[in-house]
Amino acid sequence: MMGKLFGELSVAAVPYSLPAKRLHSPVKIAFLSDLHGEDHAECLALVREFAPDLVIFGGDTFDERVPLAGGIAALRAFGKEFLTFYVPGNHEIKTGRYDLVKRAAAATETCLLAGENALVTVGENRILICGVEDPLHQEKVYKQQLSAAAKAASGEVCSLLVTHRPERAADYAGLPFDLVLTGHAHGGQWRFPFLKDGFLAPDVGFFPKYTGGVYDLSGTKLLVSRGLATKNTRVPRIGNPPELCLVTLVPRE
Repeated sequence: MMGKLFGELSVAAVPYSLPAKRLHSPVKIAFLSDLHGEDHAECLALVREFAPDLVIFGGDTFDERVPLAGGIAALRAFGKEFLTFYVPGNHEIKTGRYDLVKRAAAATETCLLAGENALVTVGENRILICGVEDPLHQEKVYKQQLSAAAKAASGEVCSLLVTHRPERAADYAGLPFDLVLTGHAHGGQWRFPFLKDGFLAPDVGFFPKYTGGVYDLSGTKLLVSRGLATKNTRVPRIGNPPELCLVTLVPRE
């Protein structure tokens, strides 16, 4: 029982079906957040079953307490098989080797989005993916990138914002994105039936508001992944299996 509670949890592949404007046909996205350098094999097997059009890593793929090799291996493995995008989180900055992390990620088969946008074609759909770097030690950079991303998203294509922190929800409310993808909160660490959003989240503290699932922010949809790490979360998970988000965007009628 103790093993089940502390570190030997299987990944829950959680499906989400969400409407999006300016789509002509469904688009499948596998969203992975907060891997923290841990093994990616179970996630890769589940993603293969889902057969997504896009794979997106939403930050904290790396962790300062473990070698960079784990995060690099994950990005390389997914990038070889899928159209894959990677946006860094706060723990990439905490490594103290942030520039090295970004260079290493850019050298894999993934597309690094650290303040950049990517316009991709999936079938008959055009999708804009905007990646915003974490505000840790660089608040001004974060705000500039978010403003630029919002301007880019005001066009005539389906648009996604990938930004690590859900607690900055007020920053995203009302922006012209079809979906905002975040992680960071680790599902609130401990989840119980009477506690909707978990008990504790990084940089927020007790009883956080945004920890897992879909939230409406003045018309903007916020998806918060519970994250994938089980050993490198500092606080153990209880009642909170790691989550692989399998998102299907469907045309809004």
